[in-house]
Amino acid sequence: MTIHNCHPRGFLRTLAGAALAPLVSAARDRRPNVLRVLTYHRVEWPEESSPLDPSTLSGTPEAFAQQAEFLAENFCLVTVEQVIEALGEREPLPPRAVLLTFDDAYRSFARHAWPVLRKLRIPTLLFVPTAFPGEPQRIFWWDALYYAVRRCPDDALAEALARCGPIPWEKDRSRVYGQLVSRLEGRSFRGATQIIEQLQTACDEGPPGGQVLGWEELRQLKSEGLAIGLHTRTHPLLHRLDPEEARVEIAGARDDARRELHEYAPVFAYPGGGYNEDVVKLVESAGFEAAFTTCRGVNVVAKADRYRLRRINVGRRATTADLRLQLSMAPVCLDLLARLQRRLRW
Repeated sequence: MTIHNCHPRGFLRTLAGAALAPLVSAARDRRPNVLRVLTYHRVEWPEESSPLDPSTLSGTPEAFAQQAEFLAENFCLVTVEQVIEALGEREPLPPRAVLLTFDDAYRSFARHAWPVLRKLRIPTLLFVPTAFPGEPQRIFWWDALYYAVRRCPDDALAEALARCGPIPWEKDRSRVYGQLVSRLEGRSFRGATQIIEQLQTACDEGPPGGQVLGWEELRQLKSEGLAIGLHTRTHPLLHRLDPEEARVEIAGARDDARRELHEYAPVFAYPGGGYNEDVVKLVESAGFEAAFTTCRGVNVVAKADRYRLRRINVGRRATTADLRLQLSMAPVCLDLLARLQRRLRW
């Protein structure tokens, strides 16, 4: 057994994969209408992304190119239109169907990922938070927080920790950042924003803007074959908003896309996987035909809820071997792996 990562979580992942390996061969059937959806965020070299939260890095350009070639050679890469047709029971998906998605529309997508995807003719769906392309000064809250935690004075950071509850002071600011993220995700979007703004004020300067693709760039990518779906306007956790705020985020994204793109893929991704029954109803009533969660798993189309589709996130430590394992698993096996991951806090 080859261990690809000596990190403890990587080791546990390898052990779990080895334990499930005997079940993987059962998944190598040729059934149609089984959809696997991969989620990427940022593809770039680590030195390019120093001001940004490293947890949104999905790998280096070199690693991504290897994964893309593997996918093109071994799976049937489908379009979002094919997925919508299958969900409507009009045309089944082919065997070994995979949909490739990118969240957040980071600028690195156009610089590093799209040239590879276009060369290999891999259909791709990009989810855009529509308040960002027209306002280059906007920064995702997690990137703003990461930058502030790394740079703000000790007293300002200690005050923010006190406001978020009993978070112990640590010299390791990466650990402090992780604890703050966990606490802020449990607060209202407005309350979390206030704490981040307090930390930003204590810094000498804010993080560099322009991290998200602009509308003109998105229109160009769309003309080259990229499918664009929607990801709210400002990327809040929708289940933390009141119903009217959530409606504005969802319908506002639709209206932005109509104005700037005219046509877009009628699909939605819940930011941070935050949704509840009311949010699902709002997404449906806004005219979207499908929506994607962050829940790890495979979608058997005949049984899938089109507004709660599962995806498989690709993290920065993922290898081609990891993809091979997860994409080859039967749905029940991948669900078991997802439960193990939650239990082990992968």
